[in-house]
Amino acid sequence: MPHLAPTYAAVSCLAEIATDSAVRCVDRAKLRAFLVRCKDADGGGYRMHEGGETDTRGCYTALAVARICAGARLSGGVSRAPRAGRALALAVARAHTERRQRV
Repeated sequence: MPHLAPTYAAVSCLAEIATDSAVRCVDRAKLRAFLVRCKDADGGGYRMHEGGETDTRGCYTALAVARICAGARLSGGVSRAPRAGRALALAVARAHTERRQRV
């Protein structure tokens, strides 16, 4: 079952490696689809996995994963997803803010 915690750990490890092949091995389209599925449309937050509870952990890990992928750079300093990744990170942050305002 896909889960945000190991996703965060894997993306963090790949970011630490910081090689061209590490950056390229992340399928950003599938990652984005997973983050979209984890979004709680009613509450505005994020679940750790499909069908799970919505809480701060989900918001944090979704935001962190989106931001790490947005900032992933090749050794030449060229960002692979400057707009798409930042937009995803902003959407996650916005959902977290909306959830906090409802509580």
